[in-house]
Amino acid sequence: MGLAEVVLAGTDETLDAYRKLLGSDDGGAWSLPNARVRVAGDDPAGNFVLFGADSIDSAVRLLGRRGLTLDTSEHGARARGLPIGVTADSTAPTESVSETGILAVDHLVFLAADRNYAVALFGAILGLDFRLAQVIPGVAEPGVEVSQLFFRDRDLIVEVVVKPDVPEAIAFWGIAWRVGDIEASRKVLRENGFDISEIHVGHKPGTRVCTMRDQSLVVPTILIEQGSA
Repeated sequence: MGLAEVVLAGTDETLDAYRKLLGSDDGGAWSLPNARVRVAGDDPAGNFVLFGADSIDSAVRLLGRRGLTLDTSEHGARARGLPIGVTADSTAPTESVSETGILAVDHLVFLAADRNYAVALFGAILGLDFRLAQVIPGVAEPGVEVSQLFFRDRDLIVEVVVKPDVPEAIAFWGIAWRVGDIEASRKVLRENGFDISEIHVGHKPGTRVCTMRDQSLVVPTILIEQGSA
């Protein structure tokens, strides 16, 4: 089965930024143990995620029966009007290509305006494993609920933040990169010219995170170090 592929619309500046982040590329793409990242040029389709499938044709037929219409392309098939799709192109590398301490994609973040729609799309239609739902306290106006939904696609976590003010039904928002030593990774990436925040304790117990502020990365980006527990 193919790995998930993150497709980012960007320029030569974007390519250079991801080379500094992930190391040498293969035609504008990087393979990690649980996902592949590709900079596709200044694509009007924007940024989106293709989830792994054994067969594009079979996946398109199955998702079509579940009510999702997809259009095929060179790298897979994308759902009409949504930043998601399927691919069978990506395979796991034998080792990480990064010299900056990045081990894998920790999780991908989407935004959604409606909880039920997000659960139906990622769970019932795409078939991801729905693992957890929780309310985020103190991040919204009184009477307005913001929640997190967590899904799993093998070794990849998909987080969906549900907010009533999201202008689109579903939007691909950002990437969290898993590192083994956040101090060492932050030091190397700062030497590579990135603007990075100080390290602070993450929301998940035992984690530490820092934010990469460079707009050349196209989407909001953090580094996350998981605890040993």
